[in-house]
Amino acid sequence: MKCMQNEDFTYSIIIPHYNTPDLLRRCLQSIPKRPDLQVIVVDDHSDPIFLPALRDVQNEFSSIIFISTSKNGGGGSARNIGLQQATGRYLIFADADDFFLDCFNSILDEYQVEESDIVFFNSGSVDSDTLLLAHRSFQVNRIHELFDTHPKKAELCFRFLFGEPWCKLIKRSLLTAHQIQFDETPIHNDAHFSYLIGFYARSIKVDHRPLYCVTQRPSSASKSTSDTTQHLRIEIFAQKNRFLADHGIKAFDEIMLWPFKYYIKQKNWKQLNSCFQHIKHFGYSRMDILLLMSIRKIFHLNNTNWCKV
Repeated sequence: MKCMQNEDFTYSIIIPHYNTPDLLRRCLQSIPKRPDLQVIVVDDHSDPIFLPALRDVQNEFSSIIFISTSKNGGGGSARNIGLQQATGRYLIFADADDFFLDCFNSILDEYQVEESDIVFFNSGSVDSDTLLLAHRSFQVNRIHELFDTHPKKAELCFRFLFGEPWCKLIKRSLLTAHQIQFDETPIHNDAHFSYLIGFYARSIKVDHRPLYCVTQRPSSASKSTSDTTQHLRIEIFAQKNRFLADHGIKAFDEIMLWPFKYYIKQKNWKQLNSCFQHIKHFGYSRMDILLLMSIRKIFHLNNTNWCKV
């Protein structure tokens, strides 16, 4: 593991990487070279076939900190390793297959003395191969649109329902004060992190400019529909929704319902019943789940991750 020098920066960008060195190069090319900007790439034990290309990227971007892990721990583990090395006053997270937009450098100029705990930016989205428009950023786009007409509701969505770490400028002191890290689960490792920073942030700011472009690729752990993944998804988001309810926060994360909808559509009654049994551990009955799905279907909110009115 390569450690950084003891030097303070205004910004630290943390990028987990696994088996996509060409896309990592594209991401790094979109980051401006600045003396106040620390860039940390954590390679999550890429397969040996990718290591020569990864070394080429490392040689090309010699000012960037590259850390290699001894085993594959997933995106949450890689980000936590990056957090240990970050010294920037503000943190920015990116995925290796995404990239920053042209306004990024000027935005960094503007936010050097920002006082808000979190600044939320907008995002574009394209297909990673063709660069044609895609829809992965629809959720954050909709919350930005909502902010102009219903700012209080939009703030709830930014704080508690926008679960990805990208498109956020985060004060590092917010994480250290509350010992916030990423879960090291194979899916949704950013869910817990995102709602905790939203909960503890004393002040937030919304900037409508698209800072970042999230790409769409066929392979994604979060899209997995294996039975083990579905049970883990229930566990992660049932815990989240209980946290929100226990703290009087009027928001509900729809992802908790995805496995139930999936097994109903597949007519897999055995696994559906297993999900009903599993969610009892978090205080939800079968009737609770059916009622929640019915309400959201009536209001056309199924398949979206949206705040209660």
